[in-house]
Amino acid sequence: MFKVRCMSLGKQVKYYRERLGLTLEELEDRSGVAVGTISALEVRDSSRSKYASALAKALGLTLEQLLDDSEEWVVQPEIASESQHKSIQERSMENNWPFRSISRERYDLLSEKQKDAIEEWVDGQITHYTGRSPGNKSTGSRRKSA
Repeated sequence: MFKVRCMSLGKQVKYYRERLGLTLEELEDRSGVAVGTISALEVRDSSRSKYASALAKALGLTLEQLLDDSEEWVVQPEIASESQHKSIQERSMENNWPFRSISRERYDLLSEKQKDAIEEWVDGQITHYTGRSPGNKSTGSRRKSA
């Protein structure tokens, strides 16, 4: 067993997040940890958190690497990218978000007019594929008129 020299978790998270060029929002997308929690960890320079493993994985590190300040670890963004995709999918299911690969934060970059246009298009696609219009409570089998 080895002893890990431990810098505060908050400093390490901020260091590796900035090294990867990630915003707080992007780290939230990758880790599933709320921006406010990440920010509080960094600002308060916390030494422990129940979110440490999720943050380490999102940064492409093991928990031990994240906590060890005796070496500068090479971050592996491809690992972080895999966890980002999974995180968005998991969060979409938990938050009743309809998109599996588009985060709510990315969607919120759109104007209200653009959001309305997307919702109208999606509604049209649902009607097309199910035969159900928004007010139609049919069972969904598509029937062609004679």
